[in-house]
Amino acid sequence: MRNIIIGLLMFYNRKTEVKKIKDALKVRGNLIIIYGRRRIGKSTLLRKVIKSNDVYFLSDLRETSLQIKSLQMLMKNKIEAFDKIIIPDWDVFFTTLKSLSKTFTLVLDEFPYLVKNAPSLPSIIQKHIDLGTFKNINLILCGSSQSMMTNLFQSSKAPLYGISSMILKVDFLSIFYLKEMLGVTAKQAIEEYSVWGGVPRYWLERSKYNSFYNAVFELVLNKYGLFYDEPIILFLDEMRTSIQSNSILSVIASGANKLSEIAGRLNKPATHISKPMQLLTELGYLKRETPFGELEKNTKKSLYKIGDPFLRFYFNYVVPNRTLIETEQINIVKEKMVKSFNQYVSETYEELCRKCIPFLFKRQGDFTRAKKYWTKEVEVDLISKDAYKDVYIIGEVNWNDNIKLNSVTGLLDNKIAKIPFLKGKKIIKVVFGKKQLAIKTRNYFAPEDVIKAFR
Repeated sequence: MRNIIIGLLMFYNRKTEVKKIKDALKVRGNLIIIYGRRRIGKSTLLRKVIKSNDVYFLSDLRETSLQIKSLQMLMKNKIEAFDKIIIPDWDVFFTTLKSLSKTFTLVLDEFPYLVKNAPSLPSIIQKHIDLGTFKNINLILCGSSQSMMTNLFQSSKAPLYGISSMILKVDFLSIFYLKEMLGVTAKQAIEEYSVWGGVPRYWLERSKYNSFYNAVFELVLNKYGLFYDEPIILFLDEMRTSIQSNSILSVIASGANKLSEIAGRLNKPATHISKPMQLLTELGYLKRETPFGELEKNTKKSLYKIGDPFLRFYFNYVVPNRTLIETEQINIVKEKMVKSFNQYVSETYEELCRKCIPFLFKRQGDFTRAKKYWTKEVEVDLISKDAYKDVYIIGEVNWNDNIKLNSVTGLLDNKIAKIPFLKGKKIIKVVFGKKQLAIKTRNYFAPEDVIKAFR
């Protein structure tokens, strides 16, 4: 029964994706591209939308001839004697499909694996699209290597560029659905999200344990844990080696946030790491922050942070403690985590508060996603501006058990006075805290309010 509930919850926030795919499948002859990072729920999504007469094939890294034979064996249940045909390569495979009158959808999951063994495959598919091979068939190509999928279908030089009917990136689920799935309080959901992020597979595995800490210490902070080597798997989807990516994220987790600092810690020129850092940022594993009001191109003021919650947790708690974990001195690791975890979670909460501003204040205006603001004189947790009016939201985020609201608002007033562009402007002051106040206060928000904004 619990598995059924989990399955339903996984699709709470996939209604849009399901509808888009089903609409695209209504017309025969469509090429549909679906991609997204590993464990995000692509395969589950596909199995949700395809029908019993469709063919779903999960690719791997075997030789092309073996993969084609496996696909033939899979299709014999749909098409009589299909496995008896001699098919030496992909060109012959698709030529054989052209002779079929049966209508169905063919799904090639982890498509980049097929391309690694047969680099000409995209060109072969393009040729058969031009020949009308797929007039009765919808072809869905899906993959976890985001960079490779982007290059295959969105690069102007790629054979399949511009000929797909739909390109869909499957993204993270929001914290609202994590809270629903685990049945936890809003405060606990913030703590859970600080580790598992918006990745459905992580949620599913977490749900098998009776407590948050049990799950963390069995799945992550454990040399036999399912996710103990997770970054290596993620990075190898996108690059030949994970060494450089591991090094960059380790240095950032240890407190180096400027490009020059990161390069210095790695003993490399900044020019040598700018390209891999750009890739990690495009993948969402890193994020580049610039102060509110500054151009995104202003690299001198940019700070780099780990953008993925799970990876941030991993490089804060697994990497520095790997020797302790490997030698099973887990009690020391537990002590370290418990001591610092509140501060760690505060950064997650701060980021969620910035993201939720457009949703929390949608009735008051068209506010952009909030950003942090900092100069040598002042630092503010979040500022947002109405896209059409000269109105600003400025706020502080406080993840402490005992918040003194008057002190926080007084501090905020002092900070506002030090920000020149706010002088004479209409300002909405907000405070985000760790728990609800005994008396409801305007523009004070607790975790419950933040999470509801993402519904």
